[in-house]
Amino acid sequence: MTVRPPPTLDSTLVEGTVSEWILSFVEFIDRWGGAAEWEPRLIGLVTVVVLGIIRLTCKDAYGVTWYQFIHAIFSGYLSFMAVWLNFFAAETLTGTQEPLRSFLCEGPLTSLHRIVPAITMGFGFFDILDGIGHGFDFVR
Repeated sequence: MTVRPPPTLDSTLVEGTVSEWILSFVEFIDRWGGAAEWEPRLIGLVTVVVLGIIRLTCKDAYGVTWYQFIHAIFSGYLSFMAVWLNFFAAETLTGTQEPLRSFLCEGPLTSLHRIVPAITMGFGFFDILDGIGHGFDFVR
């Protein structure tokens, strides 16, 4: 499968804003981690493995379900950054505002917009396991 690369964005268009800081973070993970080329299925699989290790080793230490907590931190903050870029920078950077970009199938604004859903897809595996563990009586 070929991954559709995100557009090249000129961060000088949003200079001096929170959007510039977020774009510099995205450029960092693209440059040093190669995030622009990561396949979403691989990200989901790595998420399952990492959260599975956390789930097996940490369990519910100190009253915290650690794999859920770790997922909430990563997906929450990364989602916030993606949504921020959608609302405050997409039109300036690409000339098309959201959600019109999505309706026109223009692809992800940044690699962050591909990574976050893939992380949550991997976490969904544990949601299914937990649901099976609860059984059909969901009113408990």
